[in-house]
Amino acid sequence: IPPFIVCVNTLKNIYGGIILSIFSERLKDTRLKNKISQKQIAQDIGISESLYQYYEYDKREPSIGNFAKLCEYFNISADYLLGFSNDPTRH
Repeated sequence: IPPFIVCVNTLKNIYGGIILSIFSERLKDTRLKNKISQKQIAQDIGISESLYQYYEYDKREPSIGNFAKLCEYFNISADYLLGFSNDPTRH
């Protein structure tokens, strides 16, 4: 199991909504910095636009698979999206 998957599951149980809120904020900020529409990202990673919007609006948490797709799509670290690092660089 990749380390970020274990981390996400553990933190979800400990911190709940705090992690989701940070994730939503960073996801939106990253999208805006890259000047990409919600619709385009949703199409590119294979989800509905409304599901993607739920991620940004702090209404739903992504599955582990969709979380990994978002990290890969933006080429950013899982730690950054979860708020554990201020450095979005993937190592």
